[in-house]
Amino acid sequence: MPRPIQITPVLVLTVALASCGMNAVPTSPTPELQQERTGGPALSSLAVSSGALKYVKSYSFGTGYTRFRDVTRQSDGRILVVGEGYDAATTSSKAGYFAFVARFTAAGYLDTTFAKTGWRRLNVPVRKKSCYGVLSHVCTSTQATRDGNSPYEFRVGGVALQGDRVLVSGSVRRENTTTMNGIPITGTEYEDAHQQVIESFKLSDGSTDWAFGAQNTGYAMTVMQDDHTQSHINDLAATGTRVFGAGYVNTSPIRGIASVYTAGGVLDKSFSGDGAYGLNVPNANGGVSLGGVTMMNARPLMVGWAKQNGRMRALVARFTEDGLPDPTFGGGDGLKGLEFGAGDSAAYAARYNAASDRIALAGRSVNSSAKWSFAVARLRPDGTPDSAFSGDGLVTTDFGTGDDNATSVLMNDSGQVYAGGYSTRPDGTRDFAIAKYAASGALDTTFGAGGKTTLDLGWKDDLIRSMAFQYDGTLIVVGESGPKGIIGFVTP
Repeated sequence: MPRPIQITPVLVLTVALASCGMNAVPTSPTPELQQERTGGPALSSLAVSSGALKYVKSYSFGTGYTRFRDVTRQSDGRILVVGEGYDAATTSSKAGYFAFVARFTAAGYLDTTFAKTGWRRLNVPVRKKSCYGVLSHVCTSTQATRDGNSPYEFRVGGVALQGDRVLVSGSVRRENTTTMNGIPITGTEYEDAHQQVIESFKLSDGSTDWAFGAQNTGYAMTVMQDDHTQSHINDLAATGTRVFGAGYVNTSPIRGIASVYTAGGVLDKSFSGDGAYGLNVPNANGGVSLGGVTMMNARPLMVGWAKQNGRMRALVARFTEDGLPDPTFGGGDGLKGLEFGAGDSAAYAARYNAASDRIALAGRSVNSSAKWSFAVARLRPDGTPDSAFSGDGLVTTDFGTGDDNATSVLMNDSGQVYAGGYSTRPDGTRDFAIAKYAASGALDTTFGAGGKTTLDLGWKDDLIRSMAFQYDGTLIVVGESGPKGIIGFVTP
């Protein structure tokens, strides 16, 4: 059984905010880019206690909202962030959605050696032939790239590094200029379902990596089911020769999909025969979705949820190199379900640490008050819960009386685990939230207030979407605060 839910007072870091020049109530974004400062102290000069904020910056790309979705770090300490934004209509331009990739210095300032300004919009994929996808009939469609805003929405999932390139995953609502429900049309753009996409950019200068994709477009866009069925890659991982995506196809019920591409950006048919594996979970009549991926040597491990007979459970799946369920993991079928209590649960992020040879995952579970709690697990390489962590490998944590959700996880070489996401106040506002667990699974009371830290930036919704370690162990956190994207640094 999991340990009892732990509740301690919340720590709000208003003093830390004041020390870094952040307004208690942020102002509205400016039309193109808002950067709080153009210079600042080195991170090492900001000596603060464990769990406290070292530094935070907010950014607005475009005239509407900006959302930071995922983060990764280069070996030199520079930071890559991906997300999406929205441009409001003006007298000279239409409203439109866009996705972006940005690079920051180790201190959180835009790196202008990348795309000249430090950030760039993703290309707008366009497919010009209606077709059925990988899970039904593979087709070849003409692809093109169009610059500028799109009236069709981007959804960004993950970011990964592969050699001298950065890869961005997600989905985009396809523009179909040929048919509508099989009827030829001309001169009209037809809004269709989101289809999964991976785009590639050069780390040297942020330009499009035209060598990526089947038709040298700089992206790989895949119809998994058909034109009208949504597919999406929630998270991304890469080795030197392959790219792995964890996501779903919105069939009825929803179906979790593991996708694998070659370094050239085409589906790798040595994986499951066609480059994609649709997860089959017994009795999952309510659907399956995969939300996070991490690499265990050459084998991808993915986490998500499966809804079986009306109950949602956190799910872990590992695959062999050739795309089959790994018989050395879970119950011999490559699957492991986790129960954090009697209610629903789901996993959204996972990390494998080779030094400790352990898997950490984070998500949420329903507590006895019918509210969501942080749900964290540490597993052995074969998928069994690590009994050295909280006695049964599982722990749940509350920050207060509202819903709490862990969307990201990190684990260091000592087996200590950090889970980040948000906590909800009684008035419904949400704050950044991080919990640190000792190698034993207990909350590390030297971190924040009793092992937990929350951060209120003044907007109604402050959310951590992703975290990464800086080279000195500092936690890099990205997310959103109201309409702005946020990058911050927290003492480990």
